[in-house]
Amino acid sequence: METDSAANSLRSPTGIDHARFLAEDFSPLAYAQQQLASASEGTADDARFTHVLAQLQSQAAALERQAQATVQREQTALLEQIVGVRGVDSALSQAEEHVREIKAYMHTLRARIRVPHSQAAAYARQAGNLQAAAAGVRAVARFTQLARRLRTQMADALREERTSDWAAAAQTLGEIARTPLPAGVTLVEREMHAVDRHRVRVQAAGQQLIEEALVRHSASDAAAGLHVLGALGDLGDSVALRVRRGAAAWAAEVAAHPMAPAAPWSDVAALVDRLLDEGLRVRTLERALAVHDRRRADGASAAVRSLLGDHVLAFWWRAAVAALAARLLAPAVRSTLAAGFPRLARALFPKLEPLVLTRLGGMATARGAQGDEDPGVAVLWDGLLAPLAAQYVDAAAARMRTAVARCCVTPGIMDPRSASAAARCIAAEVHLAAAHVRLGAAVVAEAERSVRDFVHAAGTCITDASSGVECAAVVDCVAALRVAVRDADARLGDAADPAPLVERVHGAARDAALEAIANDDLAALEEALLRVQEATPTHGDVQPLFTAQRRHLVDRVQRAYVCAALLSFPLTEDVKLRVVGDVARVEFACSQLVALEGDAHAALRLLRPMLFMTAAELASALEGRELACVPAVDLASYVACRVVTDAGGSGDASIEAMMPWRLLGCSREQLRRRLVMGQSQDADDLLRAQQESLESLAAHAQQQPQHSELVQLATAAIGRLFANAQ
Repeated sequence: METDSAANSLRSPTGIDHARFLAEDFSPLAYAQQQLASASEGTADDARFTHVLAQLQSQAAALERQAQATVQREQTALLEQIVGVRGVDSALSQAEEHVREIKAYMHTLRARIRVPHSQAAAYARQAGNLQAAAAGVRAVARFTQLARRLRTQMADALREERTSDWAAAAQTLGEIARTPLPAGVTLVEREMHAVDRHRVRVQAAGQQLIEEALVRHSASDAAAGLHVLGALGDLGDSVALRVRRGAAAWAAEVAAHPMAPAAPWSDVAALVDRLLDEGLRVRTLERALAVHDRRRADGASAAVRSLLGDHVLAFWWRAAVAALAARLLAPAVRSTLAAGFPRLARALFPKLEPLVLTRLGGMATARGAQGDEDPGVAVLWDGLLAPLAAQYVDAAAARMRTAVARCCVTPGIMDPRSASAAARCIAAEVHLAAAHVRLGAAVVAEAERSVRDFVHAAGTCITDASSGVECAAVVDCVAALRVAVRDADARLGDAADPAPLVERVHGAARDAALEAIANDDLAALEEALLRVQEATPTHGDVQPLFTAQRRHLVDRVQRAYVCAALLSFPLTEDVKLRVVGDVARVEFACSQLVALEGDAHAALRLLRPMLFMTAAELASALEGRELACVPAVDLASYVACRVVTDAGGSGDASIEAMMPWRLLGCSREQLRRRLVMGQSQDADDLLRAQQESLESLAAHAQQQPQHSELVQLATAAIGRLFANAQ
């Protein structure tokens, strides 16, 4: 708002803006040209000039009138400000007088201070120069004393050749190097030539001490040589240079070493010997650095690490393995070394164990995990052995797969000789690779796959059409494989477990036997059991498995036959005699497999007396413990068949409708198949049907007084069912 009011105050009453005339960059000529250009273009030049001039004169007159009006309007205020202006002028004059007095005083004070200060500065410069001269004299005197002592120490060192003398000389040279000497002193320059010669000799002596100590693998003597170099101030550079030169010399030696492509093992052994020798020297050097750091806290190891980029031994391992890998992984010898990788591992280990054992601060074992200090085994494996090991593992896996594939050239038949050869092949591959942990783990993994392929192939050879002799031969092959590979690795023994095959052989026989019982075909049952009898293995490890499976099979067959026999209906004399003969055949067929014993055999033997018991005797046996080995469900079925037969209702449809199978909505043959084959059947439904059947039959028999024994028999069977359910 203030800006707007100021701008408005610069406008003339005629509305002309005079602010442009107050601008610092105002140009009268430019303004005149602008006014002339803005005039009407059709007007003549004289008229245009006259018009512009009249306009400017009008503006000037208006501005003059405005100034007069402003002065007249503000006259009183202007007069009042005159007194204030005079007071300001008076105060300003007094201030200027005071400033002049202050300046005069400052000039006087500066003169009083400058002269003493200049004198003090001159005295200080003189004292500094005198002190520098004295320091130079003292330094020259100290240098002369050290040079004289150095000559004496060098004479003793050259005469006696003792380590302590070289160390003392190196200490003196270090003191000389740390002494600030003035330039241009003739005495110093003359003596410095001799000092430089002595430095070269001491440095060479220190390096010689280190090399001799490394040959003897003496870390303490090498530390003495390092002390000589450390006193000279050249420890880090000298050690780093020595390690680099050693790595370069090793690489040149490996590259120039002859290598027979067909039989490189002797050449590899020679290179490993050299690798061990040089590695022990570098190991001794690193231990000497550690000893030196404990004695002299000068950070020598840190300086060497900064120059090499890593620990001494780690740097050397990488360089040495890189040179060795470039030679041994060449196509000319790689295939030979990969094929004989276990031999290569034996050539490297245990030869390199002195270099990487824990007692030297390195690996826990040449075959084990890497230690914190020495990366040798890891670098050797990653840089050289890993590619060869991978190639060897692939070849070993191919050999094992080929050996397994040869076992079943003819589908469904396993060749025992080929199986034995495959077992020997797998065991041999595992034993060869067991010398190295990583290689052994990889080969064992491939061997486990081959073993599982072998077992799978063996399983495909066991079919329903296979004879017992063929099945036993297959199981013997798997058992022989397990024995062959179990000692090599426990996991392989688990993979070659013949138990599933044994179960498969007996499972097929069990299914065939149960099918024969369900179909009431004893000839087929005897054939199935004969097949199991023929499947007699010769290998001792699987015989207990066969015995256990046969025991289980025989028990299952006996129980199934008891269940089927007790469902015989009607129980005529001919049926009873046939069942007695069948029991003898079943018992004989089962006895050819295992010795008969247990509840299943007891139930089978009870069939014959049960068939010829009277109703009263059977009821008494049910109430006692004589028939405890016979399942209550089977007894209930038999009692139902017995009651209907003895009551003479076998041809009566109304009575047969009370039988358990009718209540379950199936035929007797269907119920027998379900119970024999162990097919799904709700036990509660079966129990309920049998209970309802017995109750109905008992009620029917109770209507005839001569059938009181049958009522007693049905009641005893119902009680047995209840007791079994509880």
